[in-house]
Amino acid sequence: MTDDLRFDEMLREDAAALPPPSDSAVNPWQTAMYQVLWGMGLTTITLNLLYLDYILPALGAVLLVLGFRTLRWENAPLGWCYKLSLAALALRGAIYVLLALPVDIGNTLAYCTALVTLALYICLWRGMVGVSRSAGA
Repeated sequence: MTDDLRFDEMLREDAAALPPPSDSAVNPWQTAMYQVLWGMGLTTITLNLLYLDYILPALGAVLLVLGFRTLRWENAPLGWCYKLSLAALALRGAIYVLLALPVDIGNTLAYCTALVTLALYICLWRGMVGVSRSAGA
């Protein structure tokens, strides 16, 4: 037997001897909700230092998309959250592009971003209510 085959066999034996993970250790919601909460926090932070007023909200919008992508199949409001987070990310990208151009867009896109964010928070609330009802709470 070569060293590689012997090593693979030892790994299989050791892995079979390990106990299965407890139910509390495996939680698919933990990572998704971690991303959603950090995304919500970062989209509201505005630090006018080293372009962090652009970087942090963009990173927060990406985290919202990643978090809601995992939760979109739980119920309809969380599916809407995923769609609204995609819209918010696209809207934020459009705002950044238009800010780099010499055009005057006024506050229209800021109002649209505020409406999309408010709708996202309402859908998140309704989604969490639906999840708690399905869990029997």
